[in-house]
Amino acid sequence: MAVIAQIGNFGNELNYGLLDEMVEKDPVLSINSRRAKAKIQKRKNSISKKSKTPTVEQLNKKINAIKNILLD
Repeated sequence: MAVIAQIGNFGNELNYGLLDEMVEKDPVLSINSRRAKAKIQKRKNSISKKSKTPTVEQLNKKINAIKNILLD
């Protein structure tokens, strides 16, 4: 069960096959497998939300604008 939790914490969608294989061998692990898949999805969704941070180009434009203000 601890292994399944670690897959949930550090795994990705490629590990779904491993989780399904474990459930086939022991159906009692299905609860842990579902929880691990949910953790992977939650982490994936939170990563996509973080991608809205300013890009390097936007930050460079802001720096150049500040430099222009200071030089004038």
